[in-house]
Amino acid sequence: MLSASPAPSARASANPLQVQSGDDVIHISVRHGLFVSQTTIVIDPAPALDEFGARPLEPAHVGIIFNEDRDTIVAHSDPAMSSVLHVLDRHWHGIRSATACLPGGKLGISHKNGLTREETRFVDRLIRERDYQVVCFQGYSKTVDSLVEHLHGEFGSDLRLYVVTHVTTSQFEHHFEIAMLDRIHDRVASGIVARTGSVKPNFHLFHEKTWPQCVVNIPPDLSRLIVALPKREPGNIFIPVENTWRKNLYTQVIAAQTSEKVRRICLVNWPTDLERLMIIDKAQLVGFQPLPGLLAYMRLAQIVANVSFSECQPMTQLEALAVGTPAIVGPIRLPVFSNHPLSELCEFAELDDPGLLRRRFDMVLDEWSRDPMGLSEMISDFVKLRTAAGLASYREFLEL
Repeated sequence: MLSASPAPSARASANPLQVQSGDDVIHISVRHGLFVSQTTIVIDPAPALDEFGARPLEPAHVGIIFNEDRDTIVAHSDPAMSSVLHVLDRHWHGIRSATACLPGGKLGISHKNGLTREETRFVDRLIRERDYQVVCFQGYSKTVDSLVEHLHGEFGSDLRLYVVTHVTTSQFEHHFEIAMLDRIHDRVASGIVARTGSVKPNFHLFHEKTWPQCVVNIPPDLSRLIVALPKREPGNIFIPVENTWRKNLYTQVIAAQTSEKVRRICLVNWPTDLERLMIIDKAQLVGFQPLPGLLAYMRLAQIVANVSFSECQPMTQLEALAVGTPAIVGPIRLPVFSNHPLSELCEFAELDDPGLLRRRFDMVLDEWSRDPMGLSEMISDFVKLRTAAGLASYREFLEL
């Protein structure tokens, strides 16, 4: 199945936000204009799950998607990148969210399936008709590698190919990551791929052919998306992370629950069995969120927390900042931003210490009480600088 979505031409006519709040529960329902068409789609905060609590599986093969609304509507504009086609994996949600913010065309494929002959011809025709000069692969898989080989054979030096990796060295325990990086380096060495880069600082240390600078992710541009902006709830912390060891959910919930300044903790996943050890009566499960609901809950909160043990450049942070909410994260240490006052306030190094994390939550909540305008201006300045630096890094990396 091939699906090409037209560029949005109008905003949806209605965007009511319903917030039902009481002592025990808060519920947000967003009618949004993410998909601009004849009908407006209503997204509930949590999609229907099967009897095992899982989201329904996609069909075995659903094809490729070009310029789907969710991949383009929050993109920034940069004429220098109009000739760039980004290739992303529809199932790798963090990478897809990061790619959605970038200027250029967006082609969604799947690592779960190889491309059919029809789909490959569609890509060839797309590149020719839209006059793309550069293809930037966001993440790498066997499907991507096959497409890289095909495009090089079809277009030769007329089409420049680049690869951005979104993995950290802490993930090398997964053989897939090492195998894909090894394949990328082979493609660079043979001249098929012009350059590879990483969103993780110092990723070039173990391979000289990796671009030595850091590719910088940027926040979403929300100017074309109707975003629900509920009134901020004092003492609300939103923790939109998975319940895995790497995401550190338990530490964050304990820190928030034990703070006298925190009134409500909104979660997309539950800290299983934690209630056997302590009362967690501030916590409320709101479920998996599509982008409009995610942004609404981020806006409702005074803090978004994503204090994980291993990260590159988390989009959770950048999405929160886009709606004016500070995000507490682990050490990211991007060279350009390490000394920014927002980084000093919100990057947290003692990842598994709930007591110190509680103190950091309290410090940020105190900033909301002491100087809300100053905090908002600090966030706005960071977003502006981050966006400019990110676009500049891509222009340099892609040799535009």
